[in-house]
Amino acid sequence: RKRRRGAIDSFLVVRGVQVCRCAHLNGPYRMLAGQRRRAKQNSPQKKHEVKSLLRLFTSLFALFLAAQCFIAHQSNHVVIHVSQAEIEHEGDTDENLIHKELSSQKIELERPLLVPVPRPTPDPFPPLESLVDLRGDDNNSVKPGADLRFLLDFAIVGFAKTGSTTLSRYLRALGVSMLSEECCYLVVDKTAKLTRYLYQELSHDMSESRMPRGLKCPQDLSSDLSLPNYERYFPNTKLIVGIRSPLSFFQSFYNFHAVNTPWKELLPTEKLAKRCIPGSLGICGWRASFVDFLYKLGKTDGTIKEKKLLELNLNRVQVGDVFIYELGQLSDTNETRARQFRQDLASFLGLEGEMPPIPHVNTLGRFDYIDAWKEEAHARKIDICDDEHIYARRILQDKTERTSKWVREYLLGSNEVFVSSREYFTSILEGWMDDPCLNR
Repeated sequence: RKRRRGAIDSFLVVRGVQVCRCAHLNGPYRMLAGQRRRAKQNSPQKKHEVKSLLRLFTSLFALFLAAQCFIAHQSNHVVIHVSQAEIEHEGDTDENLIHKELSSQKIELERPLLVPVPRPTPDPFPPLESLVDLRGDDNNSVKPGADLRFLLDFAIVGFAKTGSTTLSRYLRALGVSMLSEECCYLVVDKTAKLTRYLYQELSHDMSESRMPRGLKCPQDLSSDLSLPNYERYFPNTKLIVGIRSPLSFFQSFYNFHAVNTPWKELLPTEKLAKRCIPGSLGICGWRASFVDFLYKLGKTDGTIKEKKLLELNLNRVQVGDVFIYELGQLSDTNETRARQFRQDLASFLGLEGEMPPIPHVNTLGRFDYIDAWKEEAHARKIDICDDEHIYARRILQDKTERTSKWVREYLLGSNEVFVSSREYFTSILEGWMDDPCLNR
């Protein structure tokens, strides 16, 4: 480009990230410029010829520099021509141009590492409106043909008072993409609402190394609607199921409400031993029918002999793999078994690496910090072995023994059911066969 008439400034050639700057054409230009000044004294035709020759020389030199850039690019070097030519001028005429030609040096540098500019990556999830109607909550608002399987990798589905809160908080603390609160929308057929919640709250990472996405709802196994929704919308979701003795479950669940809802009156246990009735607060023998709810998972053959251990006539579904554990395994003092349990759980969820010990989360007594309420609330707790609860205890112990036998003889035979330390797990369930109140 021209800075002043007749003076040629630095010429830039750009190829990708390569920039080559040529030196001032001082020597050759001075020669041609002198011819041009002399040509002014001659004919206009001579002047035009010299001017054309000057332009031709400049173009050829630019092509030469471009070739140098290309060679430098191919050899993984950046070539920089640094010109120290200085042009001074007085007035606007060619005759007054004074050229001071200084040395020119060439520097070769190793090509620096290039850091890409961060760019917003496209969302790997399909648009939410392609999955559900944004204004509806129930199953009818799920778009026909929508594939929701990618949203949910696992779910902690049961049962209450079996360490589900401890396990969910533990996994979340490890970085697992899990809903922070209990989420039971499938219990009430609100699959569309659950879809929006999962879509908005959990990670959209779809890489192979991503953390699994999950939720917790201890009511899913006993609900009439949840498992059919898993079968329909989330058939590959892995299910984590915690169990304990139905007898101890009933006592723990009763005492949980006794200390956490002290303003509500609890019914006597003989009225709660079977079906859930108004005023029961969900405490009833029906919820302790673990064998019937586990049967719904469809992991056994469903033979006539097997069905003799069941009480309820519940429909079966086909769902994903199941990891089952007994409450005592979460607090196992045997470090070898405890480490194996964590490794087996990690393997089931597709996690790698050593998992730290599982801390206990106490969900009992949220008013314990108020002394007056604490004393009154804890006075409402029961001991299921007391004589006043003998009717409920007999019913619950029967459920306990049938659950123990069915799990050991039928459920553990499925190749879609996983358990850690099978012998230890089996020994715990064998202990259920003995009434814990007989030796007291």
